[in-house]
Amino acid sequence: MSLRLRRPTARLQGVLAGLGVLLFATACGDAQTGTMVSVSVELKKSSYTSGEAVLVDVVFRNVSAGAILLNVVFNVFGDCELKLDVIAPSERQLQQLKFAAGRRPSSYLATDFRRLRTGETYAERIDLASWFELNETGLYRIAANYANRRTEKQPRDAWEGRLRSEVKTFEIR
Repeated sequence: MSLRLRRPTARLQGVLAGLGVLLFATACGDAQTGTMVSVSVELKKSSYTSGEAVLVDVVFRNVSAGAILLNVVFNVFGDCELKLDVIAPSERQLQQLKFAAGRRPSSYLATDFRRLRTGETYAERIDLASWFELNETGLYRIAANYANRRTEKQPRDAWEGRLRSEVKTFEIR
């Protein structure tokens, strides 16, 4: 009995290429240290009533073989950003009304970074209802974007890179 291998179809090639892009988009590495981090958005529920707190956790996971040092002071000094993309049922991208931390006059503190060993996570809980005007009923889409650009203000071993989570949905009734 002989086994013949066939060339993958164009559709299969497209699916495999899409998977590669998805994996790259949700887990990105620091080229200098070889460390990998993923970010995800976890909703507490899939459906909310109008006016209810819409709680989400933005979860960072160390998926590398070594420890990472994650900057968790978002939107403060200009070198670390957490931005949420929320698309309303009308397909309109909502403007973020509030940012995670805001500016402060001092330099980074030791508590501004979290050391994550392999497999460990760090989560930031956010109430979307306080960050965005969620005044339409229907299905919303959300994704998180995180970027950290290492500067002289940060520890030398701080993780550097850009991440985007997969898109999740939730409903406002």
